[in-house]
Amino acid sequence: TNVEGIRFILSGISDTGREIRIEATTDKDGLAKFEGVPIGTYTITEDGSTVPAAYLVADEQEVTVEYNTTAEVKVTNEEKTGSIKVQKRTEGQKNVESITFYLKGTSDSGREINIPATTDKDGVAVFENVPIGTYSIIEDEETVPYGYLVADEKEVTVIYAETVDAEILNNEQTGTIQVHKKTEGQKNVSDIKFYLRGTSDTGREINISATTDKDGIAVFENVPVGTYKIIEDKETVPYGYLVAAEKEVTVTYAETVDTDILNTEQT
Repeated sequence: TNVEGIRFILSGISDTGREIRIEATTDKDGLAKFEGVPIGTYTITEDGSTVPAAYLVADEQEVTVEYNTTAEVKVTNEEKTGSIKVQKRTEGQKNVESITFYLKGTSDSGREINIPATTDKDGVAVFENVPIGTYSIIEDEETVPYGYLVADEKEVTVIYAETVDAEILNNEQTGTIQVHKKTEGQKNVSDIKFYLRGTSDTGREINISATTDKDGIAVFENVPVGTYKIIEDKETVPYGYLVAAEKEVTVTYAETVDTDILNTEQT
């Protein structure tokens, strides 16, 4: 792509001692021809003003012209490239290794780009030698550990000879627990504190509290999926009641789990 309309300059001294400077421009196939060139050794220089912005100007090349012979010269324009450093983030920075990302889009040179990179133990994935352009970073959902949401696509622009940092966050899948405090006659149900304790499915230690309202309801919100114990704070249980037994509850993604906890009277 982008091989037409590039100007080259042939310059130097012929074997007969003449100063030579000739221009030629590439056709749709990328061919530029200098004809009727006196024998000698010359330099072929690419006119940088005719090179598309997405490419580096090619190095000069030396060529020797011999009598009644066509010399062939191959000139390559390398794409301007940069790098992207992806930093995978999670709560507690757990489960960040072996996550695959794809860089997809069209480079400024017009090429379709689709390349993968996988995170190391620190959650870093690097895309190197990427042609300049604007792309989307897409997370491979098959590599996202259970307990996390797949990250949103992120747009990133690659700049020549620079490294772009891109931070990608995976939120935990969460749910809600609604505790209903029960007593005989439904008395003394407010201001009772409960603790939710255990290890989430993402491996985090969870220890959060919630306190009942006037209707005896305590709500744990945005709880990472997993199985936990609900423990009543005995210091908040009114005189005359037994402390409720611990209760196990499983939090499911995007759902509210209702659970009743009974305090029986001391008799």
